[in-house]
Parts: sequence; C-alpha cells; structure tokens
Amino acid sequence: LKDRIIIINGDITLENLGLSESDYIQIKNDTTTIINCAAKVSHFGRYELYKKINVDGVQHLINFCKNNSKTLYHMSTTSIAGNSFNESSSDLNIETNIFQENNFFINQNLDNVYTKSKFDAEKLILENAYISAAKYSLTGTC
Repeated sequence: LKDRIIIINGDITLENLGLSESDYIQIKNDTTTIINCAAKVSHFGRYELYKKINVDGVQHLINFCKNNSKTLYHMSTTSIAGNSFNESSSDLNIETNIFQENNFFINQNLDNVYTKSKFDAEKLILENAYISAAKYSLTGTC
C-alpha cells in the first residue's frame, strides 16, 4: 500500500495546487485518482475564506482532473441538505420532496457559511459532469 498511496503537500487554493513543478508532474504522470478532503469546516466566519478553500479549491481540482484525465473523489457533507426547511416556501413539501444529486436545491436553508460553500462546491462538480467524479457526503457521528 505504501507504494500506491502518495501524500504530497500542496494548497488547493493556489494555481497548480500550490505544488512544485516536479510534484505537479509526478501527480500528473503517476496518479489516476485525486481524493479531496480539504475544507474549512467551522460554521462561522467570512464567506470569502470559505469560498477560497471550499469552492475555489474545488474548482482548481476540477481543472486539474479535467486537464489530466483524473478521477476526483470529493468529500462533502450532509449539511448541504439543510438543517431546516424554509417554511415560507410554498412549493416545499417536506413529506414528498426528495433530495437528489441532480436536483439538490430544494429550498433548504443555506445561510450558514460552511453549508453554503460546500453546496457551491458540489454545484461546481455537477456542472462539470464530464469529469470522472464521485462525491461522498459525510456526517458527524457521536
């Protein structure tokens, strides 16, 4: 396993993922899969910082995967389903509304900076469906 999994420090908020030229070439030539676990996960702060990491960083990974025929595995969150529903919305029926990958905006509450940024990142992945990608929605457990 140690010969198959390589950890290289980078920064997804930067162009070329913040990698040295040699690391970038190594990843480009020697990998088939990119696993993204990077995220700002606190729930309070300025959206700009969340966007830089959780949205723009994902766009950089999408670009890399698209340009180099790589598969992207993206760790996301069940929080994008919303922790409450917008009761003022007349077209939302909690009993019959189904949250799916292809219609994942069901008027759920996205007013939390973390939730909004993860939603925006998933939207980017869906908009770039021509890349090979899988998304995993994780939840905290006790």
